[in-house]
Amino acid sequence: DAPNNVFEATVGEIATIYENTFDTDPGWTCEGEWAWGQPTGGGGQYGGPDPTGGHTGDNVYGYNLLGDYEAFLPELHLTTTAIDCSNLSAVTLRFQRWLGVEQPVYDHAYVRVSNNGTDWVTVWENTAEIADTSWVQQEIDISAVADNQSTVYLRWTMGTTDSGWQYCGWNIDDVEIWG
Repeated sequence: DAPNNVFEATVGEIATIYENTFDTDPGWTCEGEWAWGQPTGGGGQYGGPDPTGGHTGDNVYGYNLLGDYEAFLPELHLTTTAIDCSNLSAVTLRFQRWLGVEQPVYDHAYVRVSNNGTDWVTVWENTAEIADTSWVQQEIDISAVADNQSTVYLRWTMGTTDSGWQYCGWNIDDVEIWG
């Protein structure tokens, strides 16, 4: 008997198929205090304050560019326009984050993905307190939702939050999709 050999092959190249540094406003859909612009370094009642600029350049998308998120928030979303991932596999989301959020017993931050703009899959959520005081690269496998899909939407969610401690919330920059 011949041994059972397993071979893995990758066809094609892994490449950046989407990149946004937020030098200009891409016009994503903002709910609540989500906004594009230059953060002011405010907030930090708990955790650290917001940054004073982007990871690259001045601008970010952030939840309340002037400071901390509010108490008693519902889920409020930042949602991209459709991104074409057709004919792509092993699709990965990569971005820079500066996030402050209380532990998930109290406050929540999510990253979600959809391939139709209606049904959302949570691909990341805070599992502990996060108190970033510098930019952190985050990489998330979104292939289960995005591979070979012509309309992929990304969504960052702030909330729900309770009545207690407030943190600086989401700041994101340098969003990339690889496939």
